[in-house]
Amino acid sequence: MITERDKRILKWIENFNSITIDQCSKLFFSTSKMSYDLARKRLRYLNREGAIKRYRKDPKSETVYFMDKRLKVHDLKILDVIVALQQFNTTTNEIILQNKIQINQFISYIVDATIVIGNDYPILIEVDYTHYTNDKKIINIINHLEGKHNRKYVFLIVRQTIEEVSVENVGMKSKLVLVNWKFNSSDKLLRSLRSLLEP
Repeated sequence: MITERDKRILKWIENFNSITIDQCSKLFFSTSKMSYDLARKRLRYLNREGAIKRYRKDPKSETVYFMDKRLKVHDLKILDVIVALQQFNTTTNEIILQNKIQINQFISYIVDATIVIGNDYPILIEVDYTHYTNDKKIINIINHLEGKHNRKYVFLIVRQTIEEVSVENVGMKSKLVLVNWKFNSSDKLLRSLRSLLEP
């Protein structure tokens, strides 16, 4: 039988195209000590019922559940970051994937995702898998947004070559946060961001 929680899981997959067991456990079963097992069982059940499909890239990779199309590694990492950021607060006001930011009539940029949590300032997310986000893009976006909205931003970049979480000033008020690709535990990321988001 499909539960209310199952419906919320299906809605997430419908909105974001996929979910992993780990993501599901953090989003929908976080209060349980057996969160991973519960998430795995519910996703397997929904798969058996035909509501979702599943795949694994290879025996060592995590199972990914989806409805229509498989996501690439880059897109799955964006969702990992969004799930980690949602652990800040139960109130996520807005998540925008592939957010287009129009600097002027000739220049625009696309940011992988933007998330606003609670009443805090927006977090722009870029995942650098096959390319590096260049400094000009970061500076142009932050200067434009700070000038337009007069508020702080966090520009969060996930890269394979970063060893530790690092934080730099960018623009007049904002921060650039660089994070390692394999942040298995979001604790360090959350601590770093929490210190930035506190008044």
